[in-house]
Amino acid sequence: MNFPNIKALLFLLLIPGTTVFSQELVFPAEINTALLTHPDKRMLKSRVHSEAKDGDLLTLPFIDDFSTDRFPGNAEGRTPLWTSRNATRNTNMAVEPRSVGTVTFDGADAQGYPYNWSPGVGIADTLMSRPIDLTGDASSGIGISFFFQPKGNAVFGPTAGVDSLRLEFYAPELDQWFWVWSTVDVSEPEAFQFVYIPITQPRYLREDFQFRFRNFANLQGAFSVWNLDYVRIDQNNVNATPVTDDVAFIRAETTLLDVYTEMPRSHFSAVSLPDVLMRESIEVRLRNLSATNRTMVGNEILIKRDGIPEAMFPNENSPAIMAGSVLDYTHAVFGAPNEFVFEVDEDEGPLDFEVNILHGVQDIEATSGNDTIRFTQRFFTDYAYDDGSAEWAYAVAGNGSEVAVQFTALAPGNIVALKIYTMPFGNNYEGTPITLMIYEDTGNGPGAVIAEELSVIEYGIEEYQQSIIYAFEEPVPMPTGSFFVGYRQSAQQNGIRVGLDRNTNANADYLWFNDASQVWNQSLIEGSVMIRPMFDSPGWEDLIVSAKQTDPGSQVTLYPNPAAQWFTADFPEDSPYEAEVYDISGRMVKRIRMTSGEQISAADLQNGLYILRFTSRSGDVFTKKISVRH
Repeated sequence: MNFPNIKALLFLLLIPGTTVFSQELVFPAEINTALLTHPDKRMLKSRVHSEAKDGDLLTLPFIDDFSTDRFPGNAEGRTPLWTSRNATRNTNMAVEPRSVGTVTFDGADAQGYPYNWSPGVGIADTLMSRPIDLTGDASSGIGISFFFQPKGNAVFGPTAGVDSLRLEFYAPELDQWFWVWSTVDVSEPEAFQFVYIPITQPRYLREDFQFRFRNFANLQGAFSVWNLDYVRIDQNNVNATPVTDDVAFIRAETTLLDVYTEMPRSHFSAVSLPDVLMRESIEVRLRNLSATNRTMVGNEILIKRDGIPEAMFPNENSPAIMAGSVLDYTHAVFGAPNEFVFEVDEDEGPLDFEVNILHGVQDIEATSGNDTIRFTQRFFTDYAYDDGSAEWAYAVAGNGSEVAVQFTALAPGNIVALKIYTMPFGNNYEGTPITLMIYEDTGNGPGAVIAEELSVIEYGIEEYQQSIIYAFEEPVPMPTGSFFVGYRQSAQQNGIRVGLDRNTNANADYLWFNDASQVWNQSLIEGSVMIRPMFDSPGWEDLIVSAKQTDPGSQVTLYPNPAAQWFTADFPEDSPYEAEVYDISGRMVKRIRMTSGEQISAADLQNGLYILRFTSRSGDVFTKKISVRH
């Protein structure tokens, strides 16, 4: 199969259309709170204990710039510095951080789920250190320093006079926490401010000293955002100023591909000239945190497959970076002299390349992680524009509104699912109907419907910002060429919230919406909505099976389906289940209580498709679909 000019093909398929902004929404914003709740999920933010041995104490200096994972259970096996991972380490929420990686505090838990769907402000995230040996006296010059930023890349940061970030110290002999610092300053929402606090009181200068950051926030989701960077406790006042002997990357990168951030493995391998899919170059950003000018040396890109180096290309330039300044620095990818292309074969399963962008300026050992940008270039099932992280949420208001994203299949295949980050934020739409959609491309937006599948909204709670795999009952054949995928909402008047990645910007070319007016318009919202088509690249079945295994309703059978006069269900336990029956418009038409084998009348239901939302006595919630045909 030959695609000598795939970039031109992509361009020709994107003819601008009429733009309407009025019904497109981004969040956080003022919202109405729905009544649905999920008490189990509110409690996810429990303390996670360190696996460090009892009695182990950290010693000075304590330094974490969050460029690497130093939370409990980190994949690299590094000694953890923190006892809890409630606040979220990320590389995307801050604007111009001190080094790549910050910790974000907001009103959502470690999985991005709201603490409470009801309005109100309260204690939200906590970041607590492991015990530290702080033995010393007032003359030791011991102090803690850090940088904080309100808002950053969030839509709205903390509310002045309402939300706050605070620091507390633990006095071991008193077994008591004390407030030592807080801020409500939101005047510089895109600037990091430096704070230094001397630690001189004897009650803290002991073994088993700890400290913690906490925030007060709107508890309905990713509101009231604060970003924290470069936390350091040292002695002899060496960290009393923001100057430190360090040169750091400050911006994450996520792909060496030109259009997509991910592609199906079988599709990339089918392209005869894959060089057209590669970026010509990649630009990285560095910061010199020291008081002296530095020279950048040892700059290179290293690519590994299965841990084995596959390609390495140095950058022979050695530019100067001035003291306290930022430098943008370009590496060639598929451009002279490198001309690098991923070698992708057709074997089964995911293929991951570890990409490392490095510089060779040696600095503080504790922050050596900021000398490298690391990301995984994956080839498996997805076409994706987004980088896998959401800074905002996107929605279109109005019952029946539609959202669609354009993609170009580079090989024929079957779409087996849509992967969507349905973001739990503001309005709780969990368990309400959503219709998965695939459309033809008219050359000027979405056209005829190729396939549609009724499903229900789910929120991921297994990991941070977990996208949900919404599977089609039957794979949908898709030839080579352009198409649209998306969804039609039902009775979600305020709009289904979908993750919006602000670090990429595919919306301008590929995102369309229909606010129930039957007229498609191109989006005016910057970013990339987190909607991905999943193709049947070999090994895809494992993803679908894994997703179904996490469904608490996977062991429940609903029959007969279609139902004529009655239906029943087999439950794994005999206790009654509460069930709400919704039609495809999202209207609840019936509320029932069911036990295993009990026949429920369907005589009062019109012909059509229905969603049953079950709640067990233990609080598990799951949904099933049933068709009624009299």
